[in-house]
Amino acid sequence: MLIEHYHNLNKKNGAYPKKLRSILTISDAEAAFNEISSWDGYQSTPLLSLKEVAMKTGVDSIYFKDESRRFELDSFKALGGTFGVLKFLQDVLQEEMSGEITLRDIRSGRYKNNISKYTVTTATDGNHGRSVAYGAKLFGCKCKVFIHSEVSKGRQSAIEKLNAHVIRVNGNYDYSVRKCNEESEKNNGHIISDTSYPGYTKYPKDIMAGYNVMSLEIVNQLPRKKIPTHIFLQGGVGSFPGSICSYFWEKFQSKNIKIIIVESEHASCLIKS
Repeated sequence: MLIEHYHNLNKKNGAYPKKLRSILTISDAEAAFNEISSWDGYQSTPLLSLKEVAMKTGVDSIYFKDESRRFELDSFKALGGTFGVLKFLQDVLQEEMSGEITLRDIRSGRYKNNISKYTVTTATDGNHGRSVAYGAKLFGCKCKVFIHSEVSKGRQSAIEKLNAHVIRVNGNYDYSVRKCNEESEKNNGHIISDTSYPGYTKYPKDIMAGYNVMSLEIVNQLPRKKIPTHIFLQGGVGSFPGSICSYFWEKFQSKNIKIIIVESEHASCLIKS
């Protein structure tokens, strides 16, 4: 069974609100795209035309964004947590050195000795933790990932293969988040989370900007002058649908695009929040 949340982007006059511009904008998405598209192994993932499905449902066209070949993780998650780790390293190096640090210099290994001192950490059901671990491995810092008792051994192994130290705790996801926070405070770890909370908003924004690499790709891949009428997105913790909704709302403010967020009732963290 699926839980659906329906959201019409055409709020009043369709304008993307000023309040939301302080969180995420197309400029943020473009900056993330310019950076991530320069990484080794970057390729735009395919936008597949599902012609038979469209014919059977009586609509003009249906497109599916296939993220199964995204970097080494074969998931869109590689765009978010990995970019969040890179932005964290830029921030902490600028604070340490009191000067401008470019993302390109970080990628080049110029600051590898400085970077190796830092540890990024997160709590995860699996996918976000892999992304943070991938970013840590890619840019040269350490990584600790907290998982709860129900996370599969396969997911744990996938994270460990990226050289992360995985800590399994008794209890549910919320408990793993608390343990991650407690350990980070004790041992000077740096949390890279895809969910925000009071006092912690910057890196979730960076992660969302990273996800919007998909949005720019989609706009470039669609046939000329074709604008989506409906967009279906998975729910998760909300950062993924929030990022895609933000981009298409701001870019096509007067086009009345409808967003449908679909979530399993067995993992309904967005709905329950």
